[in-house]
Amino acid sequence: MNTLKTSWYPGHMARAFSVFKREIKKAHVTIEVLDARIPLASRNKNIKRVSENQNKIVILNKSDLVPADYLKRWQNAIAEKEGARVICTSLSADRGAAKKILACLDDLRKDILAKRTRGLAILNPVLRIVIIGIPNVGKSTLINKLCGFNRTRVGKRPGITMGQQWIAFGNNYELLDMPGILEPDLDNAETADKLSMTYAISDKVTDPYMVSSRLIEILKKICGFNKPDARHPFFREEIQNAQNADETLAMLAKHFNFYLQSRAVDYHRTACKILKDYRDGLMGKFILDDINDLVDR
Repeated sequence: MNTLKTSWYPGHMARAFSVFKREIKKAHVTIEVLDARIPLASRNKNIKRVSENQNKIVILNKSDLVPADYLKRWQNAIAEKEGARVICTSLSADRGAAKKILACLDDLRKDILAKRTRGLAILNPVLRIVIIGIPNVGKSTLINKLCGFNRTRVGKRPGITMGQQWIAFGNNYELLDMPGILEPDLDNAETADKLSMTYAISDKVTDPYMVSSRLIEILKKICGFNKPDARHPFFREEIQNAQNADETLAMLAKHFNFYLQSRAVDYHRTACKILKDYRDGLMGKFILDDINDLVDR
């Protein structure tokens, strides 16, 4: 994972961050989209720093993949710590997501308008919104829901949005669609691992064996306060009792009958299977970050 920490910062991300620093000065509201599975690891601290004086809405997306009671604790903690409005949703599945967010924007617009006009009437002032987040977190899906039709490309892989564009919607809103932006130097290996586990970082620049091994270690530690799906073979007693990740993968390979022609264990295929099962929610519902670490951010 050492090369990952320094190499995966494509040129469009550097350009996008420069644009973001310029355009944020024109905006009234920042919507930050986070991955509910990794509420801390999915946050770009540089973006947070530049936008911290903005009116903010935080979207904890992919909430269907995490335990609802634990997510509620995160929602309350972020709202209290940052003074932000926090909405938990699954943008790809929640038909009411746009309605919740628009209601929040309407409230913010009224508050901002009241402060700016000091009671003077202004017809249809436009609220300018910047939507930010790391790759593959759901920004484009959010924009399409707010606009009511497909204005931007979406997909289950990082790097779909490569440029930036202002988009008008409704009568009173204009938003800036930004590409997903990672920090240029992921100097925290644990954060880099989690971004890889959730596919914010492309599988093309990671080692599935290493990433799945770290995922296995994390899942075994946090099962107590998350919601594993006991139907998945990973949670069989004999596999949970494996001595290490390598042994765990070997036992899972046996279960799935993943062998090479030489009958050696196909670790790569098994690792990819585990990552896909986790990302698809087949292993259960987990928040990989520790809420106690929120205090230090």
